[in-house]
Amino acid sequence: MFPYPSGSLHMGHARVCSLSDVLARFHRRSGRKVEHPIGWDAFGLPAENAAIERGLAPTAWTQSNIAHMRTQLAALGAAFDWHRELSTSDPAYFRWTQHLFLRLWRAGLVERREALVNWDPVDGTVLANEQVSPDGRAERSGARVELRRLAQWFFKITHYAEDLVGDLDALDWPDSVKQQQLNWIGLQHGVALDLAVAPHCEPAAAPARVEVFVPDAATSTERHGLCIAVGPEHPILASLSASRAARVAEWLQQAMRTTSHAAHDAAGMPPGVWTGLVARHPLDSSARLPVVVMADMLREPSDGTMDAAKALARGIAGADSELAAWIAENAGSDGLAASVRINTDAWLDGGVARRASSHRLRDWLVSRQRSWGTPIPIVHCDSCGPVPVPEDQLPVTHTWTASSTHKAAPGDSDAAACACPKCNGAARRETDTMDTFVDSSWYWLRYLDPHNTSAMASPSCSAQLPTDVYIGGIEHAIMHLLYARFIAKFLAADGVVALERGEPFARLLAQGMVLGTAYRCPDTGKYLAPTDVDTSGEPRVVATGKRAIVSVEKMSKSKHNGVDPMPVFERHGVDATRLYLLYRAAPQDELVWDSAAIVGMERFLARVRTLVDGVCAAGSGSRIASSPPAESGTAGSATLAKAMADAREQVTAAMTRFGFPVAVASLIKLSHALAEWPPHHAQTRRAVDLLLRLLHPFAPVVTLELAGRLAGAPVTAEQLAWPSAADAAFEAAVQICVVQVRDALPVEYGREACFAFL
Repeated sequence: MFPYPSGSLHMGHARVCSLSDVLARFHRRSGRKVEHPIGWDAFGLPAENAAIERGLAPTAWTQSNIAHMRTQLAALGAAFDWHRELSTSDPAYFRWTQHLFLRLWRAGLVERREALVNWDPVDGTVLANEQVSPDGRAERSGARVELRRLAQWFFKITHYAEDLVGDLDALDWPDSVKQQQLNWIGLQHGVALDLAVAPHCEPAAAPARVEVFVPDAATSTERHGLCIAVGPEHPILASLSASRAARVAEWLQQAMRTTSHAAHDAAGMPPGVWTGLVARHPLDSSARLPVVVMADMLREPSDGTMDAAKALARGIAGADSELAAWIAENAGSDGLAASVRINTDAWLDGGVARRASSHRLRDWLVSRQRSWGTPIPIVHCDSCGPVPVPEDQLPVTHTWTASSTHKAAPGDSDAAACACPKCNGAARRETDTMDTFVDSSWYWLRYLDPHNTSAMASPSCSAQLPTDVYIGGIEHAIMHLLYARFIAKFLAADGVVALERGEPFARLLAQGMVLGTAYRCPDTGKYLAPTDVDTSGEPRVVATGKRAIVSVEKMSKSKHNGVDPMPVFERHGVDATRLYLLYRAAPQDELVWDSAAIVGMERFLARVRTLVDGVCAAGSGSRIASSPPAESGTAGSATLAKAMADAREQVTAAMTRFGFPVAVASLIKLSHALAEWPPHHAQTRRAVDLLLRLLHPFAPVVTLELAGRLAGAPVTAEQLAWPSAADAAFEAAVQICVVQVRDALPVEYGREACFAFL
């Protein structure tokens, strides 16, 4: 996964790049054609805020960061295909992101509508549900998130919900990632009913109709427990009176601040608010079901859902006083008797319900009210409505200056004025930009043809898809990875690529996070910079002398616990650092950073260097002994041959299943075996050569140097081919056999004849 150019790499970046680089080098040395591209997820809110704080244009800030991080990646020794480098903020790239938007528009998968959104008042932008913490705060700024109703752009990802679920089984992905996507999509089977709804105080009023979904798993065993639960965006709420709508809106603002059940209980809040509407029961015309806006559905689909479990679990009858009074008034009638319990079989038999499916997944809200992003290629005309910008006018760009700030009102500026592409009348450009997940949803395709000026990618690129191995953090399981799958499926359906099942990533390696020690002030909880903490003994806050709160957390700039790789490289060496990152923990597991432990890898590399020095000191190839030394014997020669074959087999197998710690352990074991073998023997030289070739993907710098010394001339990486089984078995004729020579053997055979026969 390409990095965000925050300004500098930390060890989390170094780990993921080391993982991808060792795989790329292994497959290249094995004779395969490998694309190992690199790019930059360059748009986004953090870069815009950082640029504003420094009085810079975000373009300059981002390009400066990319230049610095490019230098750091080079120092890591990663063999990236730099000729494929791309940046999402480059007009040559986002011109095709806008083209993607227009393709989706033409396919009917783009919609602009009013929606209740999470608004961050500090950053001045809309947040995805995933960016809001359980206590109702913005994940990045920490501000109290507000609910606002704004006109927003959506991609209809829900049209692909069943395909996104059904195709997961075919992917070689970790089960945990698949399960997260299944839970997020939340596909359920059940029945759908069409119910008549009217105000409870106006039973004779013309009823509205609402479709309600009842999952198969729903049950209702308690009297009076059933209601119609709806989300805050359900169309039925438009029929509420002004006073009732105001009451619902007030409750929503409160609910937004306490989004968890525990928080609701602590605040004494009702888990839902009655709309004053009731629905007629499908089989009993005298029975009524209250329609309730539920807190549980603030981040759920807006479809009406007959869900007794949520209503009962939240004690809705006792929590909303108005609804409780209505239920008490109607409890004596048949209106809330056993007949209103869930009975899908009876509803299906009675012809009032049909089999249906529903899901938690909502359409993808892609609007962002910031300038540093891909401009949405739409023009608003009073006569024609929203009009797509013609393809020959792409890319649509913004003027990104040092004064660009979210506090401005770009929609009112002269810069938004333009002519309508359809009628040539006065119009204005859309000023929202796209969610950065749109930029990263298709870069895997652009990598294959990054300089194409006439298409997103040439059709011939399909032969190189899907991506064989995709490496990144598990935290992207339900956003980036889901959105990329959706876009890939759309591009396949739209004929842009030929991609089986529309899946972009055949195999996923979800690497664990690198954790670092973080310090917090005991009074404020604020994260402290290392310079603010005295660690000479028990960690204490320098300013107050109080004991600091110590924790081990994901490396992050905001937590001041990131480790800059450059000083580590300078102190321990790039190769030793890479080996530490690959050996310390399985790639799927978290890695707690401990720089003191790198010394183990330094000792290993020193042992390899000593082996090469010994072989080189033993003389040129013409002086190397052609038979095992007397002290080694035939058995010793066979033992070394077996160690070589085992190492080659174990490392090769480990590379195919991401078992990097096992691979490094096998190489260390082989180095120990070689350390006890005479350096002047021919097999020693071959074994050391084998070790260097196996080690090369892990430690490319030192192995190139040592392989050159062993060969007596500089070598290239291409010359260090991955050893075949035959390479590791050049003493295959020497075998260890258990032989029993029996006394009853005829004497005339003779001892020499017996061994010759065997």
